[in-house]
Amino acid sequence: MTRRAAGMPWVLYGLPVATGAFAAMAMIASSPAPLAGRDRPPIEFLPVLLVGIAAYAGVGALVAARRPENPVG
Repeated sequence: MTRRAAGMPWVLYGLPVATGAFAAMAMIASSPAPLAGRDRPPIEFLPVLLVGIAAYAGVGALVAARRPENPVG
């Protein structure tokens, strides 16, 4: 496997992490705005969300980087 192909899972790992960070910023920025009777997730949920995104994406990137023939990664 080439060096560039070995780094691809880590580049793809950055996509969900960046998306999660953007979602967290959007949630924080919109927190004072009312949602017209809808419930919003509490702000305390953000660390759980970000850790979950990083963990799931990290395991997939680690499997894909170490075992590229494995379809799980």
